Amino acid sequence: MIVTQISCQFRPEDLGASVQRLEDVATRNLNTPDCLLYQVLEGRNQPGMVFINQHWTDLSAFDNYRGSEEFASMITELKPLMTQPPQVDVFDAVRHG
Repeated sequence: MIVTQISCQFRPEDLGASVQRLEDVATRNLNTPDCLLYQVLEGRNQPGMVFINQHWTDLSAFDNYRGSEEFASMITELKPLMTQPPQVDVFDAVRHG
């Protein structure tokens, strides 16, 4: 399983539209068998901060997502709204239990 933890910083005036766009992408991906989790969370004590947690069945599924037109469109739309580059951590995880 591939686990990602991503943090993005947006201007306050762009936060609502950015979160909505991310939630739309999350909803679509959660309706596929390869996406096990796709959470979009706003930082409580960090205005403009958004955290994205994703779980994918395997690296191939994650690579397919990153290579999709939907992902490219989302990045093209949201990257200019970010106040700094996103911080991205990707882990190859094994679920126990």
